[in-house]
Amino acid sequence: MFRLKCIGLGLTCLLLMGCKVELYSGLQEKEGNEMLALLLSEGIKAEKAAGKGGSINLSVQEDQLTQAMDLLSRHSYPRKKYASINDVFPQGGLIQSPMADNARYAFAMSQDIASTLSNIDGVLTAKVHLVLPTEEAKNKTKKEEEKKFAKASVFIKYDSKVPMKSYIPQVKAMVANSVDQLDYENVAVVIFPAASNYAKR
Repeated sequence: MFRLKCIGLGLTCLLLMGCKVELYSGLQEKEGNEMLALLLSEGIKAEKAAGKGGSINLSVQEDQLTQAMDLLSRHSYPRKKYASINDVFPQGGLIQSPMADNARYAFAMSQDIASTLSNIDGVLTAKVHLVLPTEEAKNKTKKEEEKKFAKASVFIKYDSKVPMKSYIPQVKAMVANSVDQLDYENVAVVIFPAASNYAKR
């Protein structure tokens, strides 16, 4: 009888050790696969399953949940979701004031450009701030001519193993070519390497 109890207790422990808990759900396939590969590369027993609408759900052993969440967080996973032009300017939306429309358009463009930059290998986080001239500013006198042109500030946090500094000219060119009246010289790019304990992408 005692032996049976010991066997039962042992089986219970094994079941608990192998218990899976959901880590993230509703992930896009590409991002889900990247996260799964990262977890497995660090010895975390992760699994993926099909979710709704072609999405992916990730699960890990319960005793590795904290480790998995910390690892993914240090890699900026899940990635920031950027708003699209359609999100900011939905069809059928009410007409706003020119100033409000200018601000919304600048935000939408910033999100779109940041989303593109985030796809560069080694980029962990990308943020873009745009200042676009209003119609009123475009008609100013030469004394305030500098206000007629757009300006952009770009912040990038990147994997320190990637030579991101060498990409700055391409980043500036891409941003400048994405916005009307934005000159290359008016694009400022600031890059920061992630802490050395950030794991590899």
